[in-house]
Amino acid sequence: MIFGLIAVVTAVGVEPGRVLGASTANVTVDAGSAGGSMQTQLSTQLVWPGTLESLPSGQTRLNALLAPLIRIHAGTDGGYDAVALPMNVAWTIEGRTKPAWDFSGLDVLVNDVKATGASPVMNVRYAPDPMYTCTTVGGTGTFRDLTFTVFSDYMANLVRYYNTGGITSLGITNPKGTANRITYWELYNEPDYAWENPCIPASGVALTPTQYVTMWNMTAPKMKAVDPSIKLVGPVPTNHPSLVSGTLHDPNDYVPMVLNQGNPKPDVISFHGYGGWDNTQSDAAIFGGIQNAEDGLNDVKSWINEYAPGTPVWLTETNVSAAPGQDPARRSWNQYSAAWGASMFRHLALAGMNLIHQYQFNESCQLGMVFPESPQGSCSGSPPGTPLLPYWRDFYLTRYFPPGSTILTSTTDVPAVEVLAARQPGGSNVRVLVIDRQVGTSKGVGLPVTVTLNLQNMTGLQSATMRMLDAGTLSTLSTGPAPTNLPVATTQTIAFGGYGAALLEFSSTTPPPSGTPTPTPTATVTATPTPTNTVTPTPTPTSGGTPTPSPSSSPTPTPTPTPTPTLPPGPATATVYLPNITKTLGGADGWDTPLIIQNTGSVATTLQLSFYRFSDGALAVRRVYPGLGPGTSYADIPNLDTDLANDTQYSVVVESYGAPIVSVVNETEGSGARFQALSYSGAAGGATTVYLPNVTRRFFGYDTPFIVQDVGPSAATVTASFTSFDGTKRMNMNLSMLPGRSAVVDPDATVGLIDGTQYSVVLTSTQPITVVLNAHNKNDPPVGYSHNGITAGATTLYAPYVVKSAPGGMNSPIVVQNTGGSPVAATLELTPLAGGAARRFVLSAIASGASSVFDTRFALGTTQPCVLDGPTCLGAGEYALRITATGPIAAIVLPTGATTADAYSATGAHSSRLYLPNVTRALGGPSGWTTPIVLQSTGAQGATLQWFRFSDGALVTTLHVALPSAGSVWIDPHTVAGLADEGQYAVVVDGDGGSAVNAIVYEQWFGGGDGLMIYSAFAR
Repeated sequence: MIFGLIAVVTAVGVEPGRVLGASTANVTVDAGSAGGSMQTQLSTQLVWPGTLESLPSGQTRLNALLAPLIRIHAGTDGGYDAVALPMNVAWTIEGRTKPAWDFSGLDVLVNDVKATGASPVMNVRYAPDPMYTCTTVGGTGTFRDLTFTVFSDYMANLVRYYNTGGITSLGITNPKGTANRITYWELYNEPDYAWENPCIPASGVALTPTQYVTMWNMTAPKMKAVDPSIKLVGPVPTNHPSLVSGTLHDPNDYVPMVLNQGNPKPDVISFHGYGGWDNTQSDAAIFGGIQNAEDGLNDVKSWINEYAPGTPVWLTETNVSAAPGQDPARRSWNQYSAAWGASMFRHLALAGMNLIHQYQFNESCQLGMVFPESPQGSCSGSPPGTPLLPYWRDFYLTRYFPPGSTILTSTTDVPAVEVLAARQPGGSNVRVLVIDRQVGTSKGVGLPVTVTLNLQNMTGLQSATMRMLDAGTLSTLSTGPAPTNLPVATTQTIAFGGYGAALLEFSSTTPPPSGTPTPTPTATVTATPTPTNTVTPTPTPTSGGTPTPSPSSSPTPTPTPTPTPTLPPGPATATVYLPNITKTLGGADGWDTPLIIQNTGSVATTLQLSFYRFSDGALAVRRVYPGLGPGTSYADIPNLDTDLANDTQYSVVVESYGAPIVSVVNETEGSGARFQALSYSGAAGGATTVYLPNVTRRFFGYDTPFIVQDVGPSAATVTASFTSFDGTKRMNMNLSMLPGRSAVVDPDATVGLIDGTQYSVVLTSTQPITVVLNAHNKNDPPVGYSHNGITAGATTLYAPYVVKSAPGGMNSPIVVQNTGGSPVAATLELTPLAGGAARRFVLSAIASGASSVFDTRFALGTTQPCVLDGPTCLGAGEYALRITATGPIAAIVLPTGATTADAYSATGAHSSRLYLPNVTRALGGPSGWTTPIVLQSTGAQGATLQWFRFSDGALVTTLHVALPSAGSVWIDPHTVAGLADEGQYAVVVDGDGGSAVNAIVYEQWFGGGDGLMIYSAFAR
């Protein structure tokens, strides 16, 4: 932030395209459209240590914003107590000496950010005062060392303090250790503007573009040498284009120069954009600043596309005005701020901005989001800490338009009445933002207008509500705008008395379009050779019912909606993350996701389950289940949980106190011929890099939305890098989420991806994440599958079951992804299930980050159907798979047919002990769930299986099986003595003599539809 003349190229005069005095307007929203995925998030920043603590409920209000990355604007101005940036030597301020390397002020700000659950963005505004030539703050001078050697060493020490636990060479220890680690560092602030620096160069420019690049190239490598995982943000000009250039697309400006010459290149590009800089400016001129920011963003993105495709862009400072004095018209905090901020959000969200920081959280009414400690003049009337209107604006924009929302087509017949519409992530509700920014003759007031909103193609409308942010909100600042129930209709009337923003939500019982992918075309193979084995038991047709893996008639423990047990003392023994849990999502016959948790320890354990809503990230339900015995399992069935809301999606964190655990989730939807079943595994932890070998957009009917859950201690920012199988198409996108929460990427609604294309995806994150892909084929009948993201590659992978030409047209395409940095060749060895000679096929020259497929239906490298065993053709049959590669790879196997689809990951994590949380026999009737185990030898000659009953945890039976070398055995619960129909079991598998085994569980429903789902055994 700057005080004085701000370098903003702002349009003046009448707002372009404004219809003067329009008393009515019409907006339309098409609920059936999909124009891209929302990725913009809102945040704020802190500047002065201790001011948040001085405000009643200040921390609570900041926490409630759900800001993912809060900027710390660290400097040395504002007086001795306001110094945040440590000096590198002792320095006298206001007659008092600030010790060298005093982190107390900066630690306060970092602690404030960490207390929200967000991650800091550390903006070092300028170098400490001793590094400049002037002797008086604000005097004429420059950096003492324009090689930036001293400054770069200083910045490396800041990284050491927060990210390694201290500065060993100086004997300085961080009292928090590495708990306050900082990922994002923004180098300098507004280098094109000098008046907030300790010394002001005669040119009025703190650092020229050339000097900034010199500083960057000296400083960035030293910071990354301390912690290679940090992300660097820059170049932070006052706006784009900067004052130094003043012309769009000048290659000598800050952004293109640091993108072109920076080594390393920035991880994020940042710039600033205010509406105006002087309180005398007109309403129209300040609205014009929004267009300037959008133009700057488009220009920045053009440079990014040239030099560093996929780099995120952040607006790290914005406000109605940069003027520090209070606006007599109160535009920064009255109804004008609602219209201005909502319009800025709309324009930049549609243009693809990733993050917007409001300047700032608590300073003044002119520049903040809450009433300051000492309100005065026109900034008065409410107690300190009371939210201002910009607070409620961003509070609700964050909740109505979270990342992953599907942007819908919308139109308006009055340009100064703007509209933004989106469908909620993973749900069917439609949210609409309508803005009145019609300029009148009185500053900050605006013109009234009555807007007719027409919602098209909205099915299953259940309710409609509206929140209004306008002059009326100024009387309810302590509580914010209450929702108003509207008529249940697709045509609504919205009356604005002047400037304002209306937030509407239309809820629906009808789910949005959904889908699930296959790696190769689902064309029918004309030749149908006789299969060597029967893949599944012959189904006995039955009718009626919506099957779930744990029906209410089963002996499975039912959920405990209002638990009374208390947790044992001490930290959790283990934590498992479940990114996607739903209850009747899409209606009464919609998605249900029973989750099964198995104790893999030797003592009983207590479970705590925390359910977080997708829509706002809030903790919805927390329950405790005690006394889960060793080897046994517990099932929670969301459809039976009265404390969970219908038609709602959750991310879940399961904590175990006493023993380690594993978990599997069974996702089911529909009934009869339209029944679908998917399954994925809970994650015991995450990784900062996750691989998805096969992601598609409208590929032979398949869509592959994937769900990303933050399993780290702080908010995560994730980059998803898409590479088409042929390597010709690449795209990056970004998303963010709070700890424990999830975000969704739907390729069919993601701008930049191409229809009919298969992609390899690599996700990199600032925090550990876990990922689940839910694939759907929208053709009739619908089919789907699910699998976990893969957190590490290996040079040898195993998969227990691959099939070709089974009944129902079942085949198993295999997709291999290169997770290394160099091209690889992968050899697929397919051994008949009962053992014998392996068939070998080679996928050559798989590029780094890319994928290649072997579809068992076709000759290697073609889409030509083949039948007979040969060098390029796999014969019909059932096989165990081993993949060896010249570098690290990931792989998935996709058993798919005409009426069913599923997937599982090949694994390098085979073990002498495996856990299978959910194994059933005829659960739900003769055609109910039966779950054969496919057990593969990866070294063992045999294995012992123990079966523990769900209802009482008793060990029911033990079975020993012999294993063929390099092959697999199919173990059908119907053939296991001692097991009963309607039985549900947890199974533990031990390889003979401590040798290794691998397994999947093949969960089958014979009541119709896509009754197949697979999960992999858990290695321990």
